[in-house]
Amino acid sequence: MQLQFKPTDKNSYPLGAVLIKGNNVQKWISEIDAMQIVTKKIYPILDYSKKEQEENKDFFGCLVTFEGEEYEFYNFDKIDKSKLNKEKFRANQLFQCANLVLFLPNNTTFFPIMNGIEMEMLFDRNPHIFYPNFNLESNLIELSDYINLKDLLKIGMPKTDFQNSFKSKKPAKSVSIPKQVKSFQVKPVAAQDYLKHLEQTIFQKDKDAAQKEKDFFNDKPLSFWEKEKLNLLKKAYGERKNIQKDKDGNPILDDANILNIVGKLRGVFSKESDQEFIKNLYQEYENLERRNQSKIDKLMELFETNPEEALKYAIPTDTNGTSRGTKEGELNLDKRWNNSDFNNFFGNSNSSGGGSAPLANDTFRLLQQKYYQTAKELIEKGDFKKAAFIHLKLLKEHYTAASLLERGKFYQDAALIYLQGNNKENAAECYEKGNMIKEAIELYKELNRDEKVGDLYASINKRNEANFYYQKVVDSYKENKKYVSAALLYRKKMKQPMKGQELLMEGWENQIDAFNCLNNYFVNLRNDTDDEEIIKDKLDSIYRNSKFQVIYKPFLEVLKHEYKKEQSKNLTLFIREIAYKIISRTIHQNKNMAENLKYFNSNDKMMAKEASRYRMKR
Repeated sequence: MQLQFKPTDKNSYPLGAVLIKGNNVQKWISEIDAMQIVTKKIYPILDYSKKEQEENKDFFGCLVTFEGEEYEFYNFDKIDKSKLNKEKFRANQLFQCANLVLFLPNNTTFFPIMNGIEMEMLFDRNPHIFYPNFNLESNLIELSDYINLKDLLKIGMPKTDFQNSFKSKKPAKSVSIPKQVKSFQVKPVAAQDYLKHLEQTIFQKDKDAAQKEKDFFNDKPLSFWEKEKLNLLKKAYGERKNIQKDKDGNPILDDANILNIVGKLRGVFSKESDQEFIKNLYQEYENLERRNQSKIDKLMELFETNPEEALKYAIPTDTNGTSRGTKEGELNLDKRWNNSDFNNFFGNSNSSGGGSAPLANDTFRLLQQKYYQTAKELIEKGDFKKAAFIHLKLLKEHYTAASLLERGKFYQDAALIYLQGNNKENAAECYEKGNMIKEAIELYKELNRDEKVGDLYASINKRNEANFYYQKVVDSYKENKKYVSAALLYRKKMKQPMKGQELLMEGWENQIDAFNCLNNYFVNLRNDTDDEEIIKDKLDSIYRNSKFQVIYKPFLEVLKHEYKKEQSKNLTLFIREIAYKIISRTIHQNKNMAENLKYFNSNDKMMAKEASRYRMKR
């Protein structure tokens, strides 16, 4: 906050202190005695107008706060202004006291207006004095040390010791308010801090979530032995849909390995006949599988009725299954996408423990379809963050997730995911779009995108840094003989048009992309000046100083471009004269040069005929 002090015709705060100038302590005592005031605190103030070390400074003066019913400055309502005789304060200046923390001269006020609490917070409850004659940038000093009158009257204290016992504090330089805002940036939140609020931004907390989960997924979980049994039965029977059955619904098993496993199980667990045991064991397998799959079925149903709620329990899918249980074959559908788990939105979440439970093909395919369908519906609603969550955490499609976040203008989120895939180019673009310039610059530096780095530095008004990287690009262009591109960078971005012109002339003289170099040179020259004499001098200089055999064709083409531009008759004739000179010097070696006469005499039909006739001679 920047305080502004201004003169006023009346006081806004009660008078409660007086300033005695000078570095003579005896004078202070004499003035206090002459004013006949009851002092409370005396604040010695050092003179900061001198540049010596602080211990050698003199006193500027002292501020004396006084008390008495007629001067009770901390209770403005009790002040009887008629009793305040300002003449008794002699030549010393009275000060107002604002909320016990700021002393300011008589007939002075400040802006912005603040209440007592705001002023205490601003000044940290320490008293400060404002006085325009301190010769400081802010003219504001903290009154950190004080004495009373008895201390002041002590005899025998050396002056230097007395001065060194007080160290007034200057405030730091104030922050000036700029007249013009040249750039602004968005400062991204650190990733670890940013991820903390993702649950609130995607899934709102529900007080009844635990009960909802209990009511919805109320199947009794498989016991340890049931899980082991299910794993073993899966190995024996395989997928239920692939098992052939007889007319009574009993499984038909003809695989020797399966029969061997079933036979061993019967010998351990039962004395039933083979067929009865196979039938009962298969029925138990179906029951266990159904109990194990029932949550998946309910999850599918929940996707139909409330897809956003279903996402909280959704299982990630990939080609090999996913980590979602502690044992092979177990499906754990606890709520997974909230609290600490969801804070790993940009990381690898494995909250349900190790192990893998491969889904049946149909289930796997149906789950993926539900995820794609739900993501599509969310995109149509404009909820890109939830759609990105599905592609990132459930479908394992990181690039699609980042693209959706970028589309939804969640640029920091998108950049973090792009970086997970080492896609620095897209991440840098997201930071740039989100105006997080510093982060974008660092990535573009790693990518050696020097011109882009220069552009971003220029956008935040750091011209020296911008020109440093632009110069690297210019040097690369020069090394590769791209004079036009280098000159354009000098002119448009580095604001150094003359260096660009020098490069174009260098390209012309070395006959490297000669026509484009010279043509751009004159385009720039016409943009820089309206003086046709300068243009004539440059054309004449190029004609006289160039190697004729090398330059006549590209120079003649440049003259054609210059000739057709709107200009004075004098300049038009001058350009045509140079063209005639080139044609006359080359027509004996190349009769086709005669055709160029038509261009400079478009209205002269006779000239056109003669030029054609001359060209046809052998």
